[in-house]
Amino acid sequence: MRNAIALSALPVALLLTGCPGKNTEEGCVEGGSGTLDVHVRDFDASWVTDPGVDVYDSSGVLVGTFSESGTTTLPSGVYTVAVRRGVAAPDTFAGSASGLLSDTVSEVCVPDGGSYALDVTAEPQPSSSRLWGYSGETLAGYTGISDPGAEVGADTVLRFAGAGELRGIAWDRYGNLWAATSPSSGTRLLVVEPAAVAGKGDASVLQTVTSTALEGAEVHDLDLDAAGNLWVTVSAGPDGFAGVLVFGEDALRNGVLGVTDITPSRSWSIAGALAPERLFFDAEGGFYVADPGTDSVFHVAALGTVAGADATAPADGALTPDAAFTVSIDPGTGPADLVEPTDMMLDETGLWVLYRGSGVAAHVSRSANGAVRSNFTYTTNDVGFPGGLVRDGANGIWVGGETESGPGDLQRFDAATADIDLHTTLPDLPSPVSLAFDPPVPLPE
Repeated sequence: MRNAIALSALPVALLLTGCPGKNTEEGCVEGGSGTLDVHVRDFDASWVTDPGVDVYDSSGVLVGTFSESGTTTLPSGVYTVAVRRGVAAPDTFAGSASGLLSDTVSEVCVPDGGSYALDVTAEPQPSSSRLWGYSGETLAGYTGISDPGAEVGADTVLRFAGAGELRGIAWDRYGNLWAATSPSSGTRLLVVEPAAVAGKGDASVLQTVTSTALEGAEVHDLDLDAAGNLWVTVSAGPDGFAGVLVFGEDALRNGVLGVTDITPSRSWSIAGALAPERLFFDAEGGFYVADPGTDSVFHVAALGTVAGADATAPADGALTPDAAFTVSIDPGTGPADLVEPTDMMLDETGLWVLYRGSGVAAHVSRSANGAVRSNFTYTTNDVGFPGGLVRDGANGIWVGGETESGPGDLQRFDAATADIDLHTTLPDLPSPVSLAFDPPVPLPE
């Protein structure tokens, strides 16, 4: 695998020659000019997702991007520097990511008549190249799952004490883990730095972020879009809201910096959906929504830019899907509808939907008369309630679920044949709710 960042055994260093200390707002004089001197280590173009250093002014406007070392002259004052991690292509099952391990988003001072020096040394982030699942207050990460039938212990087990239940996980473009909690403990978003997504024990939470839009809401899913915005699928929100909240990447940066209350840039319901649960983006920027409340899957076409001053997406309100369908199979006795869609993913062959109520992962296709059928299904054998559906980089689809014996269940099947090539148990996850690779396998073109 090619590495575009020169990996160093040295810790990440942010070297300062301007205003000392992390609280740069004090004593940082505006009205003059200074220089920002950025030194990055051998970034090149071999990544699937390029690394880089983004510089924002105090209004959140992007004023510079560095993919290699350089110096720029700026008005003196406080700036936000955010270091995007580089993501490499999957090596068999999963890709890898390298970036900063801490201080992925920092405030810096460009002093009047002086210079601020920023030295970025990237390292492999411990969350990457792993399969992740969560259950209750536990998040577990796995590498090297290849022995069929063996019980597999997690390499990383983080317990979020007081979370009630985790209700979604996602990694931002800098490598920070975002996790949502249940309303029983007060719905919040927890931020964990890359360095802390490792080992075993209580999670070291960097920031706890709230939003008025999340008060009392049931979070079902967190997803990051290609522009770095966080999409939160909720039900039972304020005034009974059920739909999608979009937090712009600027709000995420503020959350990492310690802003405790962030505001979504968009708030949308999906016309016809009662309790949307899982969201999945397609390569064109549109997205699918699974709604177990109606046993339906909805598709919404690309909406344009959803956050920032140049946002073009529709204002808050109800989005009208361009497709809405239920899926049926024919087990030999006539068509039967599949119920409770709770997870989805796309591979080169199309859309797969996990139906919790039916215990089936179904490949979706349309017949000549427009009816939606699945002529290719995978039954989650010996699993009480399947939870989690994710693809790897080697034509495999992974399904999690709970068992009667206690440990969680994990199966991998071949997307082309539905043959099971791995079936194991996960003692650290008794009832997996969702599965994810970090970084996600790139969408099929």
